[in-house]
Amino acid sequence: MDTFMELLYNKEALQKAVEELAERIIADHEKDLTKENLILAGIQTRGVTLARRIQEFIARRTGHKVSLGSLGITMYRDDIARSQTARMIKPTELDANIDDKILILIDDVLFTGRTIRAAMDELIDFGRPKVIKLFVLADRPGRQLPIQADFAAKKIAASEHQRITIRLQENDPNMDEGIYLSS
Repeated sequence: MDTFMELLYNKEALQKAVEELAERIIADHEKDLTKENLILAGIQTRGVTLARRIQEFIARRTGHKVSLGSLGITMYRDDIARSQTARMIKPTELDANIDDKILILIDDVLFTGRTIRAAMDELIDFGRPKVIKLFVLADRPGRQLPIQADFAAKKIAASEHQRITIRLQENDPNMDEGIYLSS
């Protein structure tokens, strides 16, 4: 149980960070902002919420509705056999063919890299994207695998024993939206 939670970024700062992610995608892939070339894939649960927010921002800003998918990676995790709590299996939905597409993988926090490894393993079962890029809201130290974000809205220094928690209104309706550090 978390004993202390410090608010690092409030709702407004979090929203600005999401918009920075979306602006970076627009800048890097302006010519690919069509349903056929670019796919946003969020990792369940908060990565999907962030991907939806980014999709909506891109649509408002450019008039292009980018394809959106969600990844439920539970069965691809390398710790599923050791887990003492039953994990809820969340669905994967990729409506577009990912072969030869630019795929932007979106997650809330990048820590060990194991979640991203599981997501890439699952994606490869669906096809062969032209490229997979990783966009995260918060990047923190503690990598166990050689995985790095192509873009992180916030870099957060945290010790191995601290936890970064992202609270989003869609996922946490009774809590204040923001980025929190707990110790």
